[in-house]
Amino acid sequence: LIGQVQSPQDSQLSAGIEAVVSELLVNDGDTVMQGTVLAKLDDRDAQLSLIESEADLKEASAQLKLTSLRYIQAESAYKKEQDLLAITQKRYKRSQDLLKRNVLSKNDFDAATENLTRQELAVSKAELVMQENQSKNTELEAKISRLSAKRDKSALELERATIVAPFNGVVSELTISLGDRVRYGDPI
Repeated sequence: LIGQVQSPQDSQLSAGIEAVVSELLVNDGDTVMQGTVLAKLDDRDAQLSLIESEADLKEASAQLKLTSLRYIQAESAYKKEQDLLAITQKRYKRSQDLLKRNVLSKNDFDAATENLTRQELAVSKAELVMQENQSKNTELEAKISRLSAKRDKSALELERATIVAPFNGVVSELTISLGDRVRYGDPI
């Protein structure tokens, strides 16, 4: 009888990152269990990428915290400016009444008009600052989401530096050796 033993499962593993093969822990013909580490790739670049991603994320989170505080302050300033506008509008009304009764000079009425206009401008500026801070918050929240995804991708690349057996089986062919540089998708 001539026969051939063949596994019902067959998998050709490939590199998930570009790196140098730093450890080769199995040989052709070795029997391995699921989860056994077969080879390790140099993960220093992936580690640095993860550290950089985490630092960027911390920086963006700190910026968001600061912008949130600025928004709270801008909102408070806006409310105070509105209160001052209400007071200035009442003074202006009184000035109009006094001018109609000829009790107030034209210069004093002009000063009241000027104060009202300045206060209206101050309210507009305070509202703009508040809206700018709200927009900056939204922008930073999007940046944090993007940086979180980048951090997760870096963590995944670090994880991919260790090649493990996907199931119990026999190593039939190694296409790499210690010191080889593999690129994403190269057979292992």
